[in-house]
Amino acid sequence: MRTQVRNSVRAYLIADYITASIVWMLFYLFRKAYEGNYNWLEAIQQMGVKEIANVVLTMPIIWICLHALSGAYFNLYRKSRLHEIYRTLIISIIGCVIVFFVIVIDDEVKNYGYYQRAFLFYFIVQFVITSLGRHFVLKSTKNDINKGRFEFRTIMIGGNKEAIKIYKEMTNNETPLGNRFIGFVYADDNETNGLSSYLPKLGKLESLESLIKEHEIDEAIIAIDTNQHHRLQDILTQLSTTGTVIKIQPDLYDIISGSVRTSNVLGAVMIEIYPELMPDWQRVVKRVLDVVASLLVLTLGAPFLLFAALRVKLSSAGNIIFKQERIGLHGKPFHILKFRSMFTNAEESGPALSKDDDPRITAWGKVMRKWRID
Repeated sequence: MRTQVRNSVRAYLIADYITASIVWMLFYLFRKAYEGNYNWLEAIQQMGVKEIANVVLTMPIIWICLHALSGAYFNLYRKSRLHEIYRTLIISIIGCVIVFFVIVIDDEVKNYGYYQRAFLFYFIVQFVITSLGRHFVLKSTKNDINKGRFEFRTIMIGGNKEAIKIYKEMTNNETPLGNRFIGFVYADDNETNGLSSYLPKLGKLESLESLIKEHEIDEAIIAIDTNQHHRLQDILTQLSTTGTVIKIQPDLYDIISGSVRTSNVLGAVMIEIYPELMPDWQRVVKRVLDVVASLLVLTLGAPFLLFAALRVKLSSAGNIIFKQERIGLHGKPFHILKFRSMFTNAEESGPALSKDDDPRITAWGKVMRKWRID
């Protein structure tokens, strides 16, 4: 599945690259024909290295960067084609305005009406051709779902009448939704019948988090009866660390909190809770700002960091950098690198929380910890 997702994103990116190149070529021919009354063949013959580089490299990269900032290159199998048209429209407007004031404004013109016509030509062609290229890629992903080549591994939480109703609605639909039910988990231990006639029971609710990781679940559908609402908080708590998409009955809306959106599943409206609460474009912008800010701090603070590293080395024997495994987003482990503030082998008997008068901390380590230098 992950390979298919990466391939679809790669195809999306290639489509944007090709369409941006085609659009800029058409716009170049439009400008040359308007400025010098050349026909298109003559304009092509006059292309120099700069013009060719703009067509095959500069402009496609600029547009790909703009599309990336809009959050376009995430999982295509969950994208709404209508939403992508809107996203393409907004980015086409922004991109065309940028290109117009950076490049087109310097064109030699006979009258100012040229700018209006040039902008409209570039915007319309950019929007239409980009949308067409994306349409074919998204249509391909939709065909993968319809023909069963792509699926969302799904678990049902609950096993009585509501769960059976939703299961039948989703599996009996003529148009595949891409959900492949792996099994279910009862919301209460006293449930003994119902969905077990259709799906295998995977385990108990208490082990829901580990079951989702074990079976590589992509979506979790919560379909519990009214008398089981008291279990909802426990269910959502376990699901919050798994990174799965959660779908829940709308009558539970007043119980849950956070950002949600609704979708129509075979006539039954479901509330969707996504693991990423920020929109795609906000995630990208935040990541860019994080990287830029980090590079600035590392660059401007290099002399101070070098001084801190030297003080660590002189404070006690051992490595300058301390490496330790931590738990990150959705329970995924990662390694943190920091200046060593303790004596070597301070945790040889196992990790332990530090305190103000901790004898394991070096003198310079206390300074670094106080000012968060480490």
